[in-house]
Amino acid sequence: MNQLITTARQYLASGISVTLTDNRKVSLLNWKDFQSRLATEDELQSKADKAQGIAIICGAISGNLEVIDIDTKYDLTGKLFDNLMVFLGELADLLVIARTKSGGYHLYYRCDTVQGNQKLARRPVSEAEAADNPHVKVMVLIETRGEGGYIVAPPTDGYSWIHNDWQDIQTITTEQRDAIFEICRSFNEYLEEPLILKKSDAESGFGVSPIDDFNSRGDVLALLQKHGWTKVRNSCDRTYLRRPGKEDGISGDFLHAKRWFSVFTTSSQFEPTKAYYPSAVYAVLECNGDFNEAVKRLAADGYGEDISTHNRKKILDNFIKKLRENNHDDDDIETILIREKNLKPKQAKKAVQDSYKMTEPSGAFWSRNDKDKLEINKAKLIEFLVNNGFYLMAYDANGNDMRLINVKDFMIEESSIEKVKKCIINYVKTIDQEVEDWIMNRPNLINEAFLEFLPKIEPKLLEDTKTTAYFPFINKIVKITKDGIELVDYGDIKKHIWRSAKIDYEIEIEKILFGDEFRIDPEMDVYAQFIRLICNENTDRWFAVNTHIGYLLHKYKDPTLAVAVILAEETDNDAKGGGTGKGIFVKAIGELVKGETIDGKNFKLDKSFAFQRVGLDTRILAIQDIRAKVDFEGFYSIITEGITVEKKGQAEIFINYDRSPKIIFTTNYMVPNIGNHAKRRQRVIPFSDFFSPERTPMDVFKHQFFAGWDKGQWKLFYNYLFACCQYYLRKGLIEVPVTEGMQLKSLKTAFGEEFKKWWVDFIADGLNVEHEFKVLYNSFLSASEMPEHEYSRKRFRKGLDTASTMFGLEIKHHNHGPIGGRMVSFIKNASVNV
Repeated sequence: MNQLITTARQYLASGISVTLTDNRKVSLLNWKDFQSRLATEDELQSKADKAQGIAIICGAISGNLEVIDIDTKYDLTGKLFDNLMVFLGELADLLVIARTKSGGYHLYYRCDTVQGNQKLARRPVSEAEAADNPHVKVMVLIETRGEGGYIVAPPTDGYSWIHNDWQDIQTITTEQRDAIFEICRSFNEYLEEPLILKKSDAESGFGVSPIDDFNSRGDVLALLQKHGWTKVRNSCDRTYLRRPGKEDGISGDFLHAKRWFSVFTTSSQFEPTKAYYPSAVYAVLECNGDFNEAVKRLAADGYGEDISTHNRKKILDNFIKKLRENNHDDDDIETILIREKNLKPKQAKKAVQDSYKMTEPSGAFWSRNDKDKLEINKAKLIEFLVNNGFYLMAYDANGNDMRLINVKDFMIEESSIEKVKKCIINYVKTIDQEVEDWIMNRPNLINEAFLEFLPKIEPKLLEDTKTTAYFPFINKIVKITKDGIELVDYGDIKKHIWRSAKIDYEIEIEKILFGDEFRIDPEMDVYAQFIRLICNENTDRWFAVNTHIGYLLHKYKDPTLAVAVILAEETDNDAKGGGTGKGIFVKAIGELVKGETIDGKNFKLDKSFAFQRVGLDTRILAIQDIRAKVDFEGFYSIITEGITVEKKGQAEIFINYDRSPKIIFTTNYMVPNIGNHAKRRQRVIPFSDFFSPERTPMDVFKHQFFAGWDKGQWKLFYNYLFACCQYYLRKGLIEVPVTEGMQLKSLKTAFGEEFKKWWVDFIADGLNVEHEFKVLYNSFLSASEMPEHEYSRKRFRKGLDTASTMFGLEIKHHNHGPIGGRMVSFIKNASVNV
C-alpha cells in the first residue's frame, strides 16, 4: 500500500494527475475534481488504507496526456497487438507502453491536440458471442482515453511498464497522432450499414434510378484512382487504398461483397469508419456532395432506366398476356410481336420470357377485369391477412371490445391498420411495379370497417397465477414458484405468449436464493451490488426491496394488493435530488417485463391520449419524475380498478385491473402519503444518496448498466431477478423500513418546510414535558415568521398529531392548564429511536 502512495507522489511530481482506486478500478475519490487540479497529500492519505490501485487522469491536467487502450481479450486473431506494432513501425518508438492485468496494452503519449474518448476499432460479435449475449452487437478492440477519461496504471496489481520510461512520455506532433489513429482504425471491422439516402428530385423521371444502377455496377475503384487514391493491396474480400498526398500506409478500403467504401483517415472528404455506397463516393468526389447533380451526370453516362422505357415494358407485358389468354402459344406470340410491334426475333423471344413475371402469384388478392384493370378481391384479401396472422381478439368479458392482433407460431402481438398496410405493401413490392403503384394509390383500401370481417379468436395466453410466474426466453420458459425455479420447454406449455414478453437471450439457471438468504458475489453481481448500495447497504432494507422487485416482476394482479411502487429519495433536501439510480431500477424491471414509461413532469391525467403508449401486453407503467405535491388521489382508479387507454385513430379501451399494468412512480420529492387511503396504496422504496450526479453508477462500476455486459453478467442479473421473484412469492411484499429522512420528507410535503424545521428543533428537548398548546403554536409562528392567518391552529394541531405518530410518540391533549387552556404532552416510545 505504501508503494501505491509513493508512486502516486512520483506521478504528481511529474505533472501527472492521479486518483486511488479500489479492486474494481473505481476511484475512491471524486476523480473529476482532479481533471482541473492535482490531488493533495491529505486526500491521498485519507484513502490509503482502502487503495488497491492507481489511475492516471488524462487530458490537459496531465500535460495533454492521451492513452490508446488495446483490448486483446476481444481479439479473435490473437495477433492484434503484434500486427499493430508492425504497422506503427518507428512510431511505436515514440510511445510509452504498459501491459494490463487482462493482457491488453496501454500506449501513452502527449500531443498538442487531445480529444475526448474515441473508439478507433471495433468488430461485430461472432456467432458464438451473439448466442451467448444477444444484447451486444459489437466489441471494442481499440479506443482512446483523453480529456474526461482515466486509465488504471502501474504499480496496480497486474499492470507493468514494458516499453520506454513513463517519466519520459514524449509529446508527438498532430501529424504523428493522426498517423497512429489511421493505423489503429485500419483494424476496424465494424461499419454500420449506410443510410439509404432520400430519393432526390432529379430521380423522378426514372423507372430504375441512376443511383441504384451505379451502386450495383459502377466501377468505384476506378473512380477513386481517378481522384488520386492508390491501390495498396487486395485480399479475398477487400481492396486497401491510400489517400492522395500520402506516400505510405493505408487510408481506406473497399468491401467487394457489400460494395462499401470507408476510410481510416481524417484527411479526406470522407468521414472515418463510415460506410459509403458507390453513388455516395461519386457524389462526394465528382459533384461536391450534390446528389441531384450526381443523378444527372450518372444518367448522362448511361446509368438508370428512364420511365418511358419502363412503361413500354409494362404495355408490352400486358399485350402478351392478352394474347396468351386468347390461347396463343409462345411461338405464335413471338411471330405476332415481330409482325405487329416491329421487334427483332431475339427481342421478341426475350419479351415472351419476361412476360411470365406478369402471372399473378399464389396468394394474390387482386384480379383483372375485362378491360385489364386491376380489382381487389376482398375475400382473398381477408384470406391473405389471415395467412399472415391477422385476427380479432376480444378484450372484455362480453366479447364486445375487439382488438386487432397478429399471431404467428404461438406468438401474439397487438397490431394496427398501419402494420396491416405495411404487410400488404411489403408483399406487393416483391410482385410487380404496376401492382405496387396501384395499391399505393389506394390509401383507404384498409380501414376499421373492412377489418371487422377478420375472424375472431380467443387465444389461451400464458399468464402468471397467484403462485407462479413465467418468463419466456429464446430456448426455454423460466417457471418460478415459492419452492423453486425451473426451465420448461415451449412444447409443454402450448399456450400463446405475447411476443414482447419473449426475451432475446438463451437462459441458464443458477441458484442464488438459499433458504431465505441471497448469495451474491459483489465483484460479479453488479446489479445486486447496485441494489445494496441504494439501500445504504442495510440488510433489512435490501431484503424488503428484493420483495418489491419480485412484486413488479410477478405479472399477477392480486386484488388485495392494489398498490403503486414509489421510488423516492432518502434525503429531504430537494436541491440534492436526482441521479440516485431510479432510472436504472426501472430499466432493469423492463429487461424482464414489458413496460412503458411516461414523463411525469408535464403529465396530466385528464389529457387526451394520456396513456396511449400502454398496450394490451404492457405489464409495467412507470411515470417518471412526477411533480412536487402531485395529486396522488387522481391515480387511485388506475391503481385499484384498471386503466382506460385511448390511442389516436382508435376507439378507447378499458383494461381491467387483472390485466392492467402495475404502476411505478419515480420522484425527487415525496408523494403525499398522509392518511390511510394514500398509505394503503403506496409502497415506497427510499434511495440512499450513495449515487448522485457527482458519483454516478458509471463512475462506480466503470461501464453503463446493461450495455456491454457479457454472458456471465447477464446470467447473474437474470438469476438475481428470478431469486427476487421467488422470494416475493415466498414472503409477500415486505414494507421497506422508513428512514428518518423519508419521515421528514413526508412531514415537509404535508405541513411545509417551516413546520418540519420547527418539529426537528422541538423534539430535541421537548419530550416527556407538558406544554401549553398556545405557547407551542406561538413559538412555531415566531420561528417561521408566519402570521396566524397563513397557518391555522387546526393545521398545526394536525401536524403535531401526524408527526407524533410518524416518530413513535404518544401525544396527549388536556384541558387543565393554568388558566384552563389546552395542554399537550409527548411521551417517547422506548422502542422507537427518535
